[in-house]
Parts: sequence; structure tokens; C-alpha cells
Amino acid sequence: MAQDVVVSESQIVRLKGALKLTPAQMRHWHAVETQLRLLARQYRVASMNPGIFERTRSRVSEITVSTVTMQRLKVAAQPLIESLTEDQKYEGILVLRSMGFSSL
Repeated sequence: MAQDVVVSESQIVRLKGALKLTPAQMRHWHAVETQLRLLARQYRVASMNPGIFERTRSRVSEITVSTVTMQRLKVAAQPLIESLTEDQKYEGILVLRSMGFSSL
């Protein structure tokens, strides 16, 4: 689920490195990276709310926004996924699972 996914800048870099993208694949990477950075930003903002009321309200908002962002990530990633080799897909899945993307 979207709320179980935690994305950080270092994980984005790790994913890109694991994929070993070719120059042709790099043109698809930018849209994926943008959506991953949006997810990372959402979780940073959500973790900064100190009170229980704020955390609860933020959590509901976070789940809704994350679901929308996850859908956008899926759409953005499709061209990149289609261009990956089986080895690249395998390496990418390993990194993504470590980030909490469990339904791959």
C-alpha cells in the first residue's frame, strides 16, 4: 500500500544506480524521478507534524495524496519499465522492495 512506502533521496539515487540505465532509457527516468521525489517530499512533510491531531489529519491527507502520486508514478514508470532488460527489472525490484513497494 502507498502508506507503507518510504522514499528518500538516497534511495532514489540507489535505484537509479541499480538500474544502470542506458542513454536511451535516461529520457524515461526523469518522469519517474520526479514522482519519486514527490513521494519523498510528502513523507518528509508528514513526519514534521508534532501533535496527535495534526498527525492524524496529515496521515489521512498523506494516504490520499500518496495514492494519487502512486498512480502518477505508475503511469510515469511504464515507458521506462518497458525499456528495461530482465536484469535491470530484477535489480530495480530489489531496490523498490526495500523502499516498501511490495506489490511488484
